Amino acid sequence: MKKILASLLILLQLIFVFPMQSLAFDDQTTVIVHYQEAEGNEKDWNLWIWPAGGEGSVYDFTGEDNYGKIATITLPGDHDTVGFIVRTESWEKDTSNDRFIEQFNDGIGEIWIIGGQEAFFYENPEGPDAILDEQVTLDINYHNYDENYENISAIVYADDSNKQTVLLETITEYGVSAEILLTDTLNQKKIVVEILTNDQLMGSFDVKKINEGKADIFLVENNERVFYTSSDAVYRPKAVTAKLNDTQTIVLETNMPFKATLDTMAVFINGESVAIESLKFETVNNDFNGQSGTVRLSEKVNYTDDITIVIPKFEEINVQLGDVYDTEEFETQYTYSGSDLGPTYYNDSTTFKVWAPTAQDINLVFFDDYRSDVSERYDMSFEKNGVWTTTVSGDLHNQLYAYEVKHQSDYEFVVDPYAKGVSLNGIKSAVIDLERTNPKLWDLDYKTDFTSITDAIMYEVHVRDLSMHSQSGIKNKGLFLGFTETGTTTNDGYSTGLDYIKELGVTHIQFMPIYDYGSIDESKDDYQFNWGYDPVNYNALEGSYASDPFAPDVRINEFKQAVQAIHDEDMKVTMDVVYNHVFSLNAMAFEKLVPGYYFRKDETGNYANGSGCGNETASERPMVRKFIVDSITYLANEYNLDGFRFDLMGLHDVETMNQVRASLDEIDPSITIIGEGWNMGSVLNEDSKANQNQAHLMSGIAHFNDTIRDGLKGSVFDSLDQGFVNGKPDMESVVFSGILGGIVLDDISTWGDIEPTQSVTYVEAHDNNTLYDKLKLSNPEAKPAEIKKMHLLADSIVLTSQGVTFIHAGQEFLRTKLGDENSYKSSDIVNRLDWLRREKNNDTVEYFKGLIKLKKEHKAFRFSTKEEIRDSITPLSLENNVIAYQITSDDVWESIVVIHNANTESVSVDLPENAIWEVVVKEGHSGIESIESITGDEVLVSGIDTVVMYKSSEINTGEMSKNASNMAFVYIGVILLVVAGGAILFKKRVK
Repeated sequence: MKKILASLLILLQLIFVFPMQSLAFDDQTTVIVHYQEAEGNEKDWNLWIWPAGGEGSVYDFTGEDNYGKIATITLPGDHDTVGFIVRTESWEKDTSNDRFIEQFNDGIGEIWIIGGQEAFFYENPEGPDAILDEQVTLDINYHNYDENYENISAIVYADDSNKQTVLLETITEYGVSAEILLTDTLNQKKIVVEILTNDQLMGSFDVKKINEGKADIFLVENNERVFYTSSDAVYRPKAVTAKLNDTQTIVLETNMPFKATLDTMAVFINGESVAIESLKFETVNNDFNGQSGTVRLSEKVNYTDDITIVIPKFEEINVQLGDVYDTEEFETQYTYSGSDLGPTYYNDSTTFKVWAPTAQDINLVFFDDYRSDVSERYDMSFEKNGVWTTTVSGDLHNQLYAYEVKHQSDYEFVVDPYAKGVSLNGIKSAVIDLERTNPKLWDLDYKTDFTSITDAIMYEVHVRDLSMHSQSGIKNKGLFLGFTETGTTTNDGYSTGLDYIKELGVTHIQFMPIYDYGSIDESKDDYQFNWGYDPVNYNALEGSYASDPFAPDVRINEFKQAVQAIHDEDMKVTMDVVYNHVFSLNAMAFEKLVPGYYFRKDETGNYANGSGCGNETASERPMVRKFIVDSITYLANEYNLDGFRFDLMGLHDVETMNQVRASLDEIDPSITIIGEGWNMGSVLNEDSKANQNQAHLMSGIAHFNDTIRDGLKGSVFDSLDQGFVNGKPDMESVVFSGILGGIVLDDISTWGDIEPTQSVTYVEAHDNNTLYDKLKLSNPEAKPAEIKKMHLLADSIVLTSQGVTFIHAGQEFLRTKLGDENSYKSSDIVNRLDWLRREKNNDTVEYFKGLIKLKKEHKAFRFSTKEEIRDSITPLSLENNVIAYQITSDDVWESIVVIHNANTESVSVDLPENAIWEVVVKEGHSGIESIESITGDEVLVSGIDTVVMYKSSEINTGEMSKNASNMAFVYIGVILLVVAGGAILFKKRVK
């Protein structure tokens, strides 16, 4: 059986890994992008290109043609979908959404883009560079603002020497038209059409798009664009935007100019005319040279009012809410400070509260089950600070409900963003009596006894990954309950599951997303997988991890059982949270309750996309910040959680993260916060971003240290790039900055003046290639034994460094995802923990156990302050692919030397003093017991290896000389005896 399994594994690697390697070199996809900048553009645009499911890279425009700029990009591999973004270096985008090229011919995809427009073209919208027909029939259609078409004519020519004049006499629904035939057009660049009224030039238009000798063109007064269909030509006067920016100011932009006077404009509030105090308008450079300005009302309006504007010849204009949310007036009036949003359950009643200050009406509705229509409806009353509320009598445990919300349109069902329970797939909220979900012996006053985050060794795992392998020994596969099972083993008796994690010695199990997310259909029993970074209901749990996803309270109880089981094994639980974006902006409760409030917009009014998901949350707004703080506080209290990991934390603002920290400190200061402090997004002020550059402003919050991550193995965005452990020179200081926990030491610095408690030291996480796969890709000629040594070198550096230690589940047994660097929705074959691989690499597992034991039992490897590190750590060598340093402290081992040799050959390293040294880490062996003793002031370190030793005793120089003399006499005596004995034997043999 083992031989069969081994053969299958080899076959899978041949199928999944080797083709990826060859594709990178044998096949390629070419993308050609033509970009026409918007008129008046002053920005320096470039491209962000990525194959679907792969990593992106930046590419510059390198050429120009008659259309505009050109970029030609060659991607390794054969792709049928390639994403692109036109952006600046500061990530300002020309359009808000990601776009995808899906038409390729022989591996080449070519597109044409018009700056600022969402649509793009697979053919040049302006036609070829030259006319391909001997003659062209031109059907000219023209529209002007006043619709007076007397004496309209056109001068038409492809060659200056052959101009023709035609009267536009035929009246159409569009305006006025005429048809004309031009000859001798072959190879001409364009056809010029000049429109005249009473022989006065009104506009000149260049026609380039001609199809088989014919072109229908649609022209509009004051617009230089040529439209080739009437449906493309927007020629009716209308509002581009009409927004209420405070309770008295409307900002209006139109596509055409109009006479803006108090006599020609009227404003109606809920059908009643309201006086206009003042108008201020100017011409703008939009598609139609329209107008933009402000309308100041004589009296204040409410945000829930229906507001319309009437202008002659324009369609009635409905005014939407604009930038009111960031006004002091809105913040003062509608910020709610209560802690009772959502349902507040009692045995005999439940009170419902929801914040929706701009809603015109809200009803509470009940459902009998997740599929049924409304069974009961209750009016909600509007109270202070924008909160709607009602109370319903009875025991409502497990009652399904939603809000029925009206905003200047029909009512719409909305789930409660504060709901603690949800129905199948989170489509309806559920009232929960949380006491009934508590397991036996659940600690209602739970507090951790954790001291410093630098004592943590965090282990990141996906709920499903732990148990899905056939030899996990776990019955509750893919479920929360899988973490409650003990005594599980492989067929050959190797520990798995919770027992295995406990044996490793880690302190914290970090769950990848477990809130209710949107990419899994919980009603299906067949295979489905997703990492879960697509949140729908933040305070409710994901039903696919429950034994019964139909019952709202079951998932809560079963996750609590998992938490309790982990706590019983003296480990802690942290939760991965994703507040920076949502699964679907339009489908999300936030947007339905208060449209436009919860999400950032860029300067063009498009939703910001710093997350790459098109809906970046506005954490700086008071009620968004409040939701995040309330949510974290609830989750920590209700589930006895010990920590949180913030996805894309750099998209949040510093104040929000500090308030999160303060709220957790009130519960238990030892609750940990770590996050991805990448510098992302272009909307939030740089000084406000909760990223690595502002780490010094966020005490008690740790950031993932990508400096040491990429320094060890190479950039995660380039699979071929190398780092310290796999061959890249001059990386010693880069890696050492991470070893120091990111603090400032002399001229070494990472993010400025921070504490080691703010740096997460790691080399592998769920994102990107596993360390094993990365080493194989970047060192294709390396033998398996060499890859293994590189891996263990990186692991040993992480586990002996300062800062907060973070391990990806399976890293300790050389986890592979078969070359899949973005396995967010890949199969169990790719994602599951391979317990047979754990058996095969039990020696590396034991190496991890020893390193973890070393870290946990010796404070010298987990200092909690920068002063301790500065006073204790001294670099001995940072050159020639060697990192060596000494730790001197009040640890039981007063002097420790750590040496990392990335050279393939052995190196001799000078020790800080002549002494007796006990080696505890060497050549794949680790722990706190001595492997061997070394006497002297130098040590030979094997190639690609880590050595850790401590000084056990000093050597007395005089005594050492006396001992050396005595030993010399002994050696001489032994030699004489050997010689004498040899002579006697020789004589005997001769006789």
